[in-house]
Amino acid sequence: LLIRSFADALREAAKNLPGSFSGRFGGDEFILIFDSAQTGKEAEAQFLADLAAITEKKKEVLGFPIQYAYGKSSAEEFPGEPLEVLMRKADTAMYLAKKEWYSQPGHNRRRRQEDREQSERI
Repeated sequence: LLIRSFADALREAAKNLPGSFSGRFGGDEFILIFDSAQTGKEAEAQFLADLAAITEKKKEVLGFPIQYAYGKSSAEEFPGEPLEVLMRKADTAMYLAKKEWYSQPGHNRRRRQEDREQSERI
């Protein structure tokens, strides 16, 4: 349900990116490809705002938030690189964003698991 809800949110938010492609890349990973030269720099910010608003609305239906991390890369930033390299760079950026998020206080999954196990023992 969570994966389907995020896929729907991604598709809906990408409607304003002409010629964009979005889809499930594998497991819980998704991909969005669009031509920023065609859509303009503002389109990315609008897409992110739309995605945040849509996932927030879905929280009301699901009963829990949809949390996501993303990474990005562009042909403009890395001229001449093939799509596979750009995808790898975006994937690396996503994992760095996840690592940064989990390093913040209160976001440590391992710590929460240890807390649950401790309370089960009591």
